Amino acid sequence: MDIIERCASKGTFVTDKTTLSEYKRIFWQPELFDYSLLHTSRREMKDLVERAKDMARKKIAEHDFQLEEDKKRKLEEIYQEAVRKLTTSSRDD
Repeated sequence: MDIIERCASKGTFVTDKTTLSEYKRIFWQPELFDYSLLHTSRREMKDLVERAKDMARKKIAEHDFQLEEDKKRKLEEIYQEAVRKLTTSSRDD
C-alpha cells in the first residue's frame, strides 16, 4: 500500500524507486520475437524463421547432454521394436 500511495501522490509510477530497481526483473524482452519500435527498416532484420533457426543452431552447438547408457539402450530397444511393428503392419496392408 505504501508504494501505491507514494506513486499516487506523484501521479506516476515510472520514476518510483521500486520501478527503477525492479523493471529488469519484471520487463521481459523475448529473444525470438522483437516488439521494438526502434526499427526503421524491416529489411535489416532477419525474418522470424531465420532467427528461430539461428537460435536452434546455437543451442545445438552448446549442447553437451549425454543420456545414461542403460536408458540409451532401452530407448534403442523401444525404437527397434516400433520399427519392426511398423514395417510388419505396412506389409500386411
